[in-house]
Amino acid sequence: MDSQLKRRERNTKISTGKSKATLIALVLTLTMAITLVAVPLATAHDPPWTIISYAYIVATPDPVGVGQRLAIVMWVDTPLPSAVIPNDIRRHDYKLTITAPDETTEVMTWDVVEDTTSIQYVSYTPTQVGTYTLLFEYPEQIYTWSGSYNNDVFTEASATTHVTVQEEQLPEARTSYPLPTEYWTRPIEG
Repeated sequence: MDSQLKRRERNTKISTGKSKATLIALVLTLTMAITLVAVPLATAHDPPWTIISYAYIVATPDPVGVGQRLAIVMWVDTPLPSAVIPNDIRRHDYKLTITAPDETTEVMTWDVVEDTTSIQYVSYTPTQVGTYTLLFEYPEQIYTWSGSYNNDVFTEASATTHVTVQEEQLPEARTSYPLPTEYWTRPIEG
């Protein structure tokens, strides 16, 4: 009888220990689950942020000859958040003012910049000898799409560059270097 009693006591102690361990595990699991539910899931911020924009413009080649094509690239430092090809999240209202040496101006605008990286390219052919001034302006834009940047303000920015236009044209890369007239040998030096 004593042995049966001892066995029952031992089994009771084991089951009590298992019950305590199970209870502790359950309390810890519920505590972790409650903290996850209590965390707010909103990603927006109030008030809206003001994000500083930086504008850039590059024109190449410089110098360039009269009547030769000039490649102009302008952009704002970072693409808008979540801008991808299938959606319409884009920068707006780029403006390029080209001032010729005789102080005449030509203005080009883009209501929407289709490139998701905020880059706009344009080709321009200068017609006068002298220094051209290129002014790129980006106005303030409010992020109106949903998400964590909703109603944030991207500040206005501008950038200027100068291009020297000369009378003599630059040689075209394709035609300025003659093709070899003899068989090539290895190694090709160049």
